[in-house]
Amino acid sequence: EAAEGKFDEAEEYYDRAVALDRNSSQGIQGLAGIRIHRNELGEAEQLLRRAAQLTPEDPALFYNFGIVLARQGKLAEAIPSFRAALERKPDYTEAREQLIQ
Repeated sequence: EAAEGKFDEAEEYYDRAVALDRNSSQGIQGLAGIRIHRNELGEAEQLLRRAAQLTPEDPALFYNFGIVLARQGKLAEAIPSFRAALERKPDYTEAREQLIQ
């Protein structure tokens, strides 16, 4: 329960960041991370799509997007996301491991 309180606190922080700057990719990705933790994958997917428009060079964004898609059973969509993460960061071990699975 204490951990969930930390997520609530973080969510408030990211909500404020996005309220101050609607184009805060970091804030949007933070909210997506919380949604992933809470298994709210549809919302996380929407947030990550928005963040990808703002910072298309961010490898972690594409990795997280791939994770969200894979957890939803959208493997055909997840694979290009992991590949995109590797294109942006060739030594991204976690993304490479997802492609091997």
